[in-house]
Amino acid sequence: MRRKINFSSISIFIFIGLALFVIQSYSFAQEKGEKIIIGESVKIHSKVLNEERELFIYLPEGYDKSKERYPVLYKFDGHLGFKYTTGIIDHFQLFGRMPRMILIGILNTDRNRDFTPTKYNIPTAGGADNFLKFIKEELIPFIDKNYRTQPYRILSGHSLCGMFVIYTLMLQPDLFNVYIATSPSLWWDDQIVLKKAEVIFNKQSNLKKFLFINFGGGDSEHIKASTWGFAQLLERKAPKGLEWKVVFSEKEDHVTIPILSFPDGLEVLYKDWEVQEDVLARGVEALQEHFKKLSKKFGYEIPVAESAYNRLGYKLMNEENLKEAIEIFKLNVKLYPGSWNVYDSLGEAYMKSGHKELAIKNYKKSLELNPLNHNAVGMLNRLTQKK
Repeated sequence: MRRKINFSSISIFIFIGLALFVIQSYSFAQEKGEKIIIGESVKIHSKVLNEERELFIYLPEGYDKSKERYPVLYKFDGHLGFKYTTGIIDHFQLFGRMPRMILIGILNTDRNRDFTPTKYNIPTAGGADNFLKFIKEELIPFIDKNYRTQPYRILSGHSLCGMFVIYTLMLQPDLFNVYIATSPSLWWDDQIVLKKAEVIFNKQSNLKKFLFINFGGGDSEHIKASTWGFAQLLERKAPKGLEWKVVFSEKEDHVTIPILSFPDGLEVLYKDWEVQEDVLARGVEALQEHFKKLSKKFGYEIPVAESAYNRLGYKLMNEENLKEAIEIFKLNVKLYPGSWNVYDSLGEAYMKSGHKELAIKNYKKSLELNPLNHNAVGMLNRLTQKK
């Protein structure tokens, strides 16, 4: 069963999660009385858990008009974090800081059961192994079967879910490439996950994964003490190949840390992603080489990003090299036909080169894909007004 998720209620943290691009679009949509759809709800029946589970799914812009495959971010507490996470992803990829990706928000049924490895003091607790089996045998295969995915997965969770993220890294490290744990509840049952990690690290000689942990000064003393303990364990015994970073944010608390610090993990993970000016200065071949290096680093084929070609096109246009700029923008249209922005950029290049009809054609196409594109509206008015 599928239903659209309407962009009707926004948390007080919209200024972080949805960023400039989405905020501007939302404001314009309110004026026009239109709805902005940021994802869909999908329900699957789990034989492992013997229940129906709901997922919130976000697909990157242009997904339905391309054949591209995407990395996948799996995020727990989907009912809480889905909206702001889509905004962060949109904002980062729009400015060339990370790839487009699919987001899977996993909604809870019994949070205490699914994310805890032992019974401890809660009657329903202790179902982490079963939930991990659900993820491995049902959830990931379902997503890979129904969506165009790359073999690159990110797992993100907060509090109990953050503990489960680290638990997954210990028990099933090959399920994901990246593990992001925020304010992990490693205090659980006398720090049992931390103790298990030490045993595993003693046996694990190589673990080529990425782990990012952050927590705040306003977290409980139990969380702070156990997370510092895990950081010290990483200092002493982190297996070879494990790239890790632990960040402590003094001013944040248990509520603000997942929203305000989630971009930190993405910035560390994708620190080499952004195309620098010296690469653009060397032209198309240098740009393509940059993404070949990224492909080697991340382990799957990564095409040159739309935003990177767009930056190169504008660099050429600013240098009055309109012919080459048009060729770059045309290449971007060919590679990313579902993006409104590539047509907008090509329209501008045609307008500046005096090709009025081609400019109009591309601005209209951009507006067809994105009716909220203010720039295209203004340019079309300018190009079609009678003198």
